[in-house]
Amino acid sequence: MFQRIKGAIDRTIAEEQARQKSLAESATTSRPPSNSSRRNESPASAKRRRAQRPSSVDTSDAAANPDPAVFEAAFVIDDSDEPSRAASPRPPLPNKDRDDLPASLQDPSAESEKLAVEDHVKGPNEKGSRDDGGPDRQAIDAPPHTPAALGLTLEIRQRLRKLEKLEATYPELLRSYRVAHKRATAIEPFEKALRENSPLVSISDPDALIEYLNQLNLRGDMVMQELKRVSADRDELKKKQQEAKGADEDEDEILQLRADLEAKAVEIERLKTRIVDLETDLTSAKKTRVELEAEVENATRQVHGQNDAQSQSEESRKSISSLTEQPGKSKAQLEEVETRAEKEIEFNTSKAREMEASLAASDKRAAKLDADLAKANAAKSISKKLIGDLQSQIAALQKDKEEALGKMDELSKKLQSQTSSTAAPAQQQSAAGSGASKKKAKKKKGKGGTVAGPAAVMADEAADEATDSSVDVLEAEITKLKNEVRERDARIERLSAKRKAEDDLREEIETLQENLVNIGQDHVDAKEKIKTLEGERASLMKQITELETKTDASTSADAMVEKDLAALRKEYEDLRGKSSTLQSDLGAAQKLAQTRFKDLTDLREVLQKVQPELKALRQESADLKTAKEELNIKAKELKDAERKERELKRDVSRLQQLSADRETELRNLQERLKAENTSRQQADEGKRLAEREMRRAEADKVELSAKAEQLERELQKTQAEVMKLRPRIKELEEQVHQTKRQWTAAQEEADFKTQQYSNAQALLSSMRDQTAEMSTQLKEARSQAESLEEELGEVRRLLQERTREGETMRRLLADVDERADGRVREMQARMETAIEERERIEDESSLVARRNAREMEGLKSKVRDLEREVQTLRQARDELAERERDWNRRREQLEAIEAKAEAEAEESRSTATQLRNALDASEKQLRDKEQQRAELRRMLDDARQQYERSVRELKAAQARLSPSRTSMESTRSGVVAGGAAADTAYLKTILLQFLEQKDGKLRAQLVPVLGKLLKFDKADEVKWMSAVQHIDVR
Repeated sequence: MFQRIKGAIDRTIAEEQARQKSLAESATTSRPPSNSSRRNESPASAKRRRAQRPSSVDTSDAAANPDPAVFEAAFVIDDSDEPSRAASPRPPLPNKDRDDLPASLQDPSAESEKLAVEDHVKGPNEKGSRDDGGPDRQAIDAPPHTPAALGLTLEIRQRLRKLEKLEATYPELLRSYRVAHKRATAIEPFEKALRENSPLVSISDPDALIEYLNQLNLRGDMVMQELKRVSADRDELKKKQQEAKGADEDEDEILQLRADLEAKAVEIERLKTRIVDLETDLTSAKKTRVELEAEVENATRQVHGQNDAQSQSEESRKSISSLTEQPGKSKAQLEEVETRAEKEIEFNTSKAREMEASLAASDKRAAKLDADLAKANAAKSISKKLIGDLQSQIAALQKDKEEALGKMDELSKKLQSQTSSTAAPAQQQSAAGSGASKKKAKKKKGKGGTVAGPAAVMADEAADEATDSSVDVLEAEITKLKNEVRERDARIERLSAKRKAEDDLREEIETLQENLVNIGQDHVDAKEKIKTLEGERASLMKQITELETKTDASTSADAMVEKDLAALRKEYEDLRGKSSTLQSDLGAAQKLAQTRFKDLTDLREVLQKVQPELKALRQESADLKTAKEELNIKAKELKDAERKERELKRDVSRLQQLSADRETELRNLQERLKAENTSRQQADEGKRLAEREMRRAEADKVELSAKAEQLERELQKTQAEVMKLRPRIKELEEQVHQTKRQWTAAQEEADFKTQQYSNAQALLSSMRDQTAEMSTQLKEARSQAESLEEELGEVRRLLQERTREGETMRRLLADVDERADGRVREMQARMETAIEERERIEDESSLVARRNAREMEGLKSKVRDLEREVQTLRQARDELAERERDWNRRREQLEAIEAKAEAEAEESRSTATQLRNALDASEKQLRDKEQQRAELRRMLDDARQQYERSVRELKAAQARLSPSRTSMESTRSGVVAGGAAADTAYLKTILLQFLEQKDGKLRAQLVPVLGKLLKFDKADEVKWMSAVQHIDVR
């Protein structure tokens, strides 16, 4: 920017110089002496003029060069000592005059910068002296035979001498001027910076600068102190927050431990109930085993009695062996379950013991604290008594002190009165003795005086001794009283110190009492909690006893226990993993919450969006609570169904004990019961899943509420930060506007100064042209003075006038140069300051823009995070809705399963009633069969006896008589007829049972009995079985 301005100024200066020179050349050509000068000019001057013209052209052409040396060389005044064009021919110049030629003609490339610096630095007087000294010195330095040396006046010589003296001191003056100029140029920007950046105006007041710097230091110290205080407050708040977090984590851990204890207690109760059920199953299995052994014995007896029933006995042995193996397996499984249950019971009992030990320790601590409280109360009462005693002692001592002080005052008064009284009689006695001695001396001339004098002296001595003794006694009493007062003061100080110590003890006792009251309250709360826990434990024990009395588990309870334990372990591991993930999620959420600062409008929109979602979630939580209540009702119904199932199991066990023939039906029922158990397990799993979903929903609800609170807090923080940042933004905007205004004003000033500078340069160039003309005229005058002695006076007068005009012009030129230089410097300084301010403002604006961009990016990232959270919340809501739908589906499935279970239970009840009826009928049939068997046994015994008798008789009769064969045949036919009648009755009963039986399986079981009675083949049995199956199909 500055280079462009400088280039423009250079161009305008070069154009103006070229214009002025062209005008000067046209003026010189119009003058009349130019013809004579042209005619009479020497070839050297013509060459010089030709050499000078291209130099001017070169300077005009090179004016656009931005080099400062070229720029400053344009200001060099042409002080060449060339003769004018109208001058007459003169002799050649001496070497000194040749040396005085301008450096631009001798070596313009080497001396241009030196001349420019000298023209800028030297004042008008020096320039005038240099210009005026040219011809004079030429005249002085000329040889003595020249006529100009003879015509110099005394004034000119004096001036020349002064010039010689000035030339000796010129370098020192130039050096000092440069130093002063540098200082002045350095002071101006410093003062300007002071005016812009401080309330100071100039350097002339150092005290104000010191005060301003001290204020700045104080402000910085205050800011540092405030920063330290704020950082300390922040650290304290962080510590408090960490402590609060630790306390919350401890409370959460305590709650988790309590929940774990409750869960373990519930598990222990379940295991106890299952152990009891297994023991009942063992007892039932033992009973069944005993019954089976009895049946086996009966069957072995029947096998010994009946040779035809060998196949049945083998089958019964196999069933007996399988049944005998089953109790062993069940015993092993029961032992395993018992060992596991014992381990868990021991673990839980150890935990309970630890809890009891901790409660006992807390009780001991409470007892210790109660004892400490009692001790503190006793110490408090003792300290109160001591304080009262000390206060009474202090009061008594103060009274004694006052009395002692009164006594001291009285004694001092007595002492003063006694000393005054003893002094008075001593004076009277001395006066009386002197009068009597005078009278007696007059009468007897000293005889009586010698007698009265010793008596008076003795009286004085006695009085002095009495006063001295009384004074000593009083002083001793005073010292005693003073000592007593000091001792009492010391005692008072000791008692006051004791009182302070007792006050401190009292305060400590009060604090201990408060602590004990708080601990007592905590102890009372703990006792209440213990009582409530004991009540809950008692109620749970009652429930356990009731359940022990009510419940009898089946033989498959051990497998169920193992499955439940595995499921519980899996659930526990899943809960652990979920808790760890939740903790990690909580940590990540806290970190994210600490790093999130959001914009006001976006937060409001987000809150407006989140509030209806929160309401919907609350409604969903209420719906989930109602669903939980419904699940509890369904669980109760399931428990009732389980009780019914247990009753059915009891009936089935009884049926197993009563009827070994109905094992197939019982197996079918067991399969159904297994299916019901699986369905019940599925229902329990669905219930557990629903409870897990409920917990998850509650946790999500808590998380959402916490997030909402955090969002509200962050909103408040962002509002406060926005309120804090708004005035700063306004200030920055005002500063930007001010800087813009200042920039525009500086630009206007720069334009105005450039115009002024261009005008000054035009004036300067015109004045330079005038000086060039004057120099040419002076040269012409000198040449005329040298060539023409006749016109010397006129030339001197013209020379003086021209010198005066030249001095005035040079002064004006110097003033203009100084003004222009000052203005240029001021403009340069202002331009530099304006450029610096512009750069500083640009830097600040760029920094502010970067900060705003960073803040905007941060806010955008926060908005994105919020949108992501909203999306996650929406996804969570959708997941909850899906879970609710799944839960509704599962609930419908459970309801359907419950309906099926109820229908199956009704069917099982109907089948149980049918089985009971069938059992009653079978029992009746068994009784009838037993009666028939007894009758048949009797008949067999009778038949055997008769057979033996008949055999004996036959043997006897065969030996005796032959016609007895007919009787034997008749008896044999009768026996056979009796056996046939018994077989027909048995066949009738079995056929009736076969036809009355509705169940096809029982009919199929009766077919082999009929086959044995009717002596079926295998083909006949197959036909009967197919017929029975066709009947079932119909």
